[in-house]
Amino acid sequence: MASTPLTSQQLNTDRLVAIVFMCLGIVLECIWFVPSLMTVMVAANGITAVQQVGVFLIIFGPIVAVIALVVTTSILLAKKRRAMIAGIFTLAAPILVVGLGVLLAFPKG
Repeated sequence: MASTPLTSQQLNTDRLVAIVFMCLGIVLECIWFVPSLMTVMVAANGITAVQQVGVFLIIFGPIVAVIALVVTTSILLAKKRRAMIAGIFTLAAPILVVGLGVLLAFPKG
């Protein structure tokens, strides 16, 4: 199925939405970084290797996800392709990665 090319107005709206979500994802990561470092103090005593992976995922996972998705969104914007989905993932990915890290780091709740 071939996609139809975007009109100028659709492309401008797509860019705006992608940039807004990308900025919100970056702000969310900046806010989350300090509390994520506190998980090291909470999980410091007697943790297993899986819990250690969870702690590192909580700390570094959102950073890696945001950087990768910001680069992807920027490339899509430069190529004038639909970038709104990548922008939305830039906002959602840190939340999902932190959730996975919490499940691994604190399996008993």
